[in-house]
Amino acid sequence: MGHGIKIAENPTRLSTPVQSDAACQVVVGRAQINLLDNPEDAVNKPILVTDFTEAVAKVGYSEDFDNYEINQSIAMTFKNFAVAPIIFINVLDPNKDSHVEKVNNVSQAITDKKIALDVKGILLKSIKLTDSAEAGATVYTVDEDYVAAFDDDGNVLITITEDGKLKDAETVKVSYTKLKPSGVTTNDIVGGYNAATGTYKGIECIEKVFPVLNKVPAILTAPGFSQEPVVMAALKAKSNGTNEVFKSINICDVPTDTCKTYDSVNAWKNANSYTDKMTYLGWPMVKFGTKKVYASAHMSALYANKIANLDSGVPCESPSNLDAGIQGCCLKDGTEVNLTIKQANVLNDCGVFTYINWQGWKSWGNNMACYPSNNDVKDHFINVRNFFNWWANSFILTYFAQIDRNMKPRNLDRIVDTENIRANGFAKNENIAAAHIEYVSDSNPITSVIGGTIKFNQYLSCFVPMQEIVNELEYDVDALQKVLFGGN
Repeated sequence: MGHGIKIAENPTRLSTPVQSDAACQVVVGRAQINLLDNPEDAVNKPILVTDFTEAVAKVGYSEDFDNYEINQSIAMTFKNFAVAPIIFINVLDPNKDSHVEKVNNVSQAITDKKIALDVKGILLKSIKLTDSAEAGATVYTVDEDYVAAFDDDGNVLITITEDGKLKDAETVKVSYTKLKPSGVTTNDIVGGYNAATGTYKGIECIEKVFPVLNKVPAILTAPGFSQEPVVMAALKAKSNGTNEVFKSINICDVPTDTCKTYDSVNAWKNANSYTDKMTYLGWPMVKFGTKKVYASAHMSALYANKIANLDSGVPCESPSNLDAGIQGCCLKDGTEVNLTIKQANVLNDCGVFTYINWQGWKSWGNNMACYPSNNDVKDHFINVRNFFNWWANSFILTYFAQIDRNMKPRNLDRIVDTENIRANGFAKNENIAAAHIEYVSDSNPITSVIGGTIKFNQYLSCFVPMQEIVNELEYDVDALQKVLFGGN
C-alpha cells in the first residue's frame, strides 16, 4: 500500500538513428549470441539492425569489447553516432566444437535459493543441474526445480523454485557449455561457399546481403581481424564486386601490437600489400570511455553518420577532420597515442587515416590505401572513390529493369535522358561538379549490338576535398609608409 508522492525514472533513451542506405555497414566478427533465446539462429547469416534495442535482440550486446568485436560496432553505430542500418554477420558458432568449451560438474553452493555463476558466455539451454557427478545421478528439471536467466552483466543467475526438488538443497553440481571466442580463426572470418550444401560462411555471407535483405553493402569491416592480410584480401574481393556488380569500400586496421609507433606503419602496410583503392586503412585504436575500439569499427560508423546527414544523399564528402566522439587513441595494450599533426600527416601521406587532438579529437586522412602508388583522383580520395561506388551501384539498381528489354532508340534515350536530368539536379545544387552520359555509336560496334550488348559513356566529377589551404603573407611596406609619412 502506497501513501504520498513517488517518482520513477526511466533509462535515458538513445537518439533515434538517422537512416541511410548509401552508407550501409556490413560487419563480420564475433557476437555475444549466448544472450539470445536461440543463438544458433544468429550464425553465418546477414542480420539487419536499425537501432540499439534491435541489436540487443538479434545479435546480443554487452560491454565486453575485447572478445566480441561486434559489440564495438554496435556501440559506435548506435551510442556514438546514431546511424542505421547496419548488417552483422556473426561467425561464432555454438555448434562448432572449437568455438565452445564444456564445463562439467562444478560444485555450487545455494545461498538464499540462488546460485550466481560469475561466468561469461554460458549457453543458457546447456545448463544441467544434478545432485552428484556419479552415473545415475538425479537430473533436475528447468522451470520445475529451478529457473536460469542472465543478469545485467551477462552472468547467469539460477533461482531455486519454492516447491521443486532442490528446495532444501545446500549444494548442487552444475554443468554447462560456454562460448569460446578465442576459438574463432581467420578462416572462420574469411569463410566460404559450400556448393554441396549451398551454405555461406564468414565474409562470403556478404553475397547474401542484397538477395536476402535488399540492401547494397557500402562499407565492409571485420574489426579485430582486418589486420590479417587474408581477411583484407577477402574484404577487397567483395568490395570490387559483391554479387558480381556492387562496389563498396572496406575499412581495415593496422595492428597496434605489431606497429607500436606511427613511423613503423608504412613498412607494414607495404609488406602486407594493403594497397587497394577500395581499402581505407587506419591506425591506431581509439578510446571510447574506458573501452578500446578498433579504428575500423569507429570510422565505419563515423563515415556512415556523415553520409546519412547529407541533405542530398550523395556520398561525396570525406570523413576526415570530423568530431570523432572519442576520448583518445591507444595501442592494443592500452598505451596512449597522441600524434602531432606532422606525425599524423606522415600516416596520411602513406595512405593511412588516423586521429589528432585539435580542439577535441578529430578523424584525419583523405587517402585510400592505394596512395601514394596510385594517385588517380577517382581512386585515392575516399570521397571520390565512394562517390564512384555509389553512382555505379545506383545506376545498376535504377536500370536493372531494362535488362532484356528491346534495344530500341526510345529505351536508349530514356536511360540517357533520365541520367542527365538526375546529374543536372545534383550539379545545380553543387552536390557534384558535373556529370553526363552519352550513347556513342563508335563505342557500339554492330558485332556487340547483335550480341545484345549496349555501352554508354558516362563522365563524373565530384568535388575533391580542400586538403590544404595556403595563405601567403607579405609585409606591406607601402602601407606602413603611408601611415607614418602620409602621401599617395
